[in-house]
Formats: sequence, C-alpha cells, structure tokens
Amino acid sequence: MNRAVFNETWRQTWLQAILWGIGLGAMGFLVVLMIPDAEGLKQMRDLIASLPPIMVRAIGVGDDLDFITTPEGFIAVGFFGKTLLILAAYPVIVGLRVTSVEEHNGTMDILLSFPLKRWQVVLQKFVAYTITAGIVIAWLFVGMWVGQAVTGLSLNMGRIAQTILNTLPCLAVILAFTTLVGAMINNRRLVIGISTVFVLGSFMLDTVGQLAKGTFAEDLRALSFFRYYDSTGVMQHGLSVGNFLLLLAAAALMVSLSLVAFQRRDVGV
Repeated sequence: MNRAVFNETWRQTWLQAILWGIGLGAMGFLVVLMIPDAEGLKQMRDLIASLPPIMVRAIGVGDDLDFITTPEGFIAVGFFGKTLLILAAYPVIVGLRVTSVEEHNGTMDILLSFPLKRWQVVLQKFVAYTITAGIVIAWLFVGMWVGQAVTGLSLNMGRIAQTILNTLPCLAVILAFTTLVGAMINNRRLVIGISTVFVLGSFMLDTVGQLAKGTFAEDLRALSFFRYYDSTGVMQHGLSVGNFLLLLAAAALMVSLSLVAFQRRDVGV
C-alpha cells in the first residue's frame, strides 16, 4: 500500500504531539507533587465519608473509600477521573484534519487527484493520528515517573501505566466519531458541534447514570464510552481487557463506516 498520506500526516503532526505531550506530562508531574501525606489522605477520606452517598458517587471514589487514602487512589480520583474530558480536545482537533479541514482549505480535491483511493486517505490519516495520541499520553507517564523520583514517593507505576493506556481506546473512539461525522458532512463547524455534543453527552450520561442508581438513567449509562473508561477501577484492579477491546471495536466500526461514507459522497472543493 502507498503510505504517502500516512508519512505526510506523521511529518506534519509528530512535533505537535510532542508539545501536547510535554504539557500533559507537566500536569502529571504537578499532580504527583500535590499528593498529600498519609494524614492528609486520611482526612480527605473522612471528609468524603461524611458526604451523602450521591455526592460520593459523583466524585467517582467507588465502593472502597479506603482506596482514597493511597497515593494511587488520589491520582485516580483527583486526576484521571476528569482527565479524559480534557484530553478529548486532541482527537476532535486532529479528527477534523482527516477530511473536514482538507475540504475547507480546498486541498482534498488536489490530494485525491493523486493515485490514491479515498479509503486510503481516511484510513492512513486515522492510523497516524491514533499513533500521535499514543505519544501524547505516553508523556503523562514520563511526567508522573519524574514526579515520583523527585518526591521519593513509592507509586505503583505499573497500575499508573495501565490507567494511562486505558485512555487510548477512548481517544480512538472520539477520533473515529469525528472522522465519521466529517466523512458524512461537508461542514467543518457542524462536525465540531456534533463531536462536542458526543463527548459532553457521553460524559453526562455516565455522570447521571452513576448518580441515579436503580433507574433507567443507569441503564442508559451503557451507551457512554466514559462508562468503559473507569479509571478508578483500572487503578485498583488493573486493565479491563473486555472494556479495552470493546472500545477498540467501536472505534474500528466507526472508522469502517467513515470509509464507506466518504467514498459515496461528493467532496467539497
């Protein structure tokens, strides 16, 4: 297969991915520096235990309140619990570049004049951007590793690595969804709006589902990719292979649909 699109996408993106990663790594470093001592963690646990159950679920502590008294628990709840929502900006931005930005700039028509099939353009760009997303989150591990070395804390870096890796299929889902919408619609602003609603809507479904135990809202939570992220569970028990593969399968399905959708519609010039 001609990998010209992959190579060019990589050439244009690798430095941006490193810069994003350095910024994320700095955040991870600061989070480690902010971990309270044992007494501070115990006080935090007692404070959370005094809250109503619905607020405890909203915080995302889980069923084991004692977990928050560990440095890993503090990182899982205080940082990873909301990190995915912050990281979601990256796959939306690069997902727009798969087709929408090229069409908006008028360069997609030129690109397709070369001996390339449309599906090759979409697939190679998606793969390149997924790899750059992996580079971005890898820097988070570097930042936390440096943080523990500086502070002298004994962190379970294996579980932290698994929790970081656990974000990759979620980012792939967001990237695949943005790619799919862009392959279906020749309107960059509308693609941004739909992708933003997808991310925020998934977050709200998961949040409300956690709060409304035993209701229909809890059943709807299964539709949110945040449900399968479960950073606290991964930090406690290790990577859930089932959730990991399910998210990858969802991303693969959406990418496959985007290949078909982009093949069948007219390209904006």
